Amino acid sequence: MLYRVIGASGSGKTDYIISRLGEAIKQKKRCFVIVPEQQSVDYEAMLCERFGDSSNLYCEVLNFERLPNRVAREFGGLAINSIDKGGACALLSLISESLKDELTEYSAVAADSDFAISLYSLISRMKMALITPQMILDALKKGTLEDDERIKKKLTDIALIYSEYEKRFNDELKDPRDALTRLAQELKNKPFFADTVVFIDNYYTFTEQEYEIIKQIIAQSKDVYISFTVDYNRSVFEENRKAS
Repeated sequence: MLYRVIGASGSGKTDYIISRLGEAIKQKKRCFVIVPEQQSVDYEAMLCERFGDSSNLYCEVLNFERLPNRVAREFGGLAINSIDKGGACALLSLISESLKDELTEYSAVAADSDFAISLYSLISRMKMALITPQMILDALKKGTLEDDERIKKKLTDIALIYSEYEKRFNDELKDPRDALTRLAQELKNKPFFADTVVFIDNYYTFTEQEYEIIKQIIAQSKDVYISFTVDYNRSVFEENRKAS
């Protein structure tokens, strides 16, 4: 069952989740806590202080970044070669330069290293949003994007480079930015969260990749608690602001 813990910042959402976690630990249920990467160590320390070292027997603190590796350690799949940021930028630079004659808006900067870095950042955001090259091209064909011709040409160039970049990956070489996308598919056949209680706390928002993981967590686990921060002041007056 899904439990949504909703409240303003500082309203006690984490305290409530910790109390529910404590009850699950007392009942010796297997639990997972998923928090942002930078908070993992502090959260682990807080749990040990609150429930003692024995809490480690039943509860494990994770984050989305570590989750693919953690699932692979239990079900296999650690032996994967991944390209790092430097290698990805170098590959994007080579691809852009090779496509120079086909590009319209970016041909002049195709061999520029700064352009490759910008592409890396852009493609990273697209992958987090589950946007594929084909989705960009389909949107252009359907006319669902802006009418600005220059923007269309830029998007066409980006889709071309992005598509060629994706072709360079196979079973032997992976892009680590696809790790959560792959995991969402793998979890359909890997019951990592089966019969567990999962607590997801301290996130202000989720990427589309993370949403797909959460769907699988909800499908497998006994109970899922997710905290959501709501700005009540904004919600109360937002309509008045819009009307004025």
